[in-house]
Amino acid sequence: MRSLDFHPCGDFLVTGGHSPFLRLYHLQTMQGYVSKDTKNAHAGAINHVRFSDNGRFLATAARDGSLKVWDATDMTCVRTVLKAHQGLEVTSVYFSTDSTQMLTHGSDGVAKIWEVATGREMVRFGTTPQSEGAQIRGHSIWGSND
Repeated sequence: MRSLDFHPCGDFLVTGGHSPFLRLYHLQTMQGYVSKDTKNAHAGAINHVRFSDNGRFLATAARDGSLKVWDATDMTCVRTVLKAHQGLEVTSVYFSTDSTQMLTHGSDGVAKIWEVATGREMVRFGTTPQSEGAQIRGHSIWGSND
């Protein structure tokens, strides 16, 4: 197991690990479920999993360089961003508090903000030659589920 997160209702736990498949556990019964959407599984280990604050979505950041958004009710993949960080591994993912955006970080040293509905990259910042020495300023829109 490499990452885990509670569903906002507190009844479920999702895990990601060395396997490319998500696992969901019902905490009252400890019954485990694996996503049946195997055709959309990652090609390698899952580095980070996060539920959206509204509980509708689940995001996964993976070693294969992809970012995926899953429907949290049936564990089906609704969006895939291939090569989200130049094909390097995506190391972390967080949802904004309104669940409309995701923040990712990758092994390329860059952080990016993505639109959940479309998978479109909205903003990028980090240690690229263009941004070296730049300071990032802004307000917090990210959940506290780190």
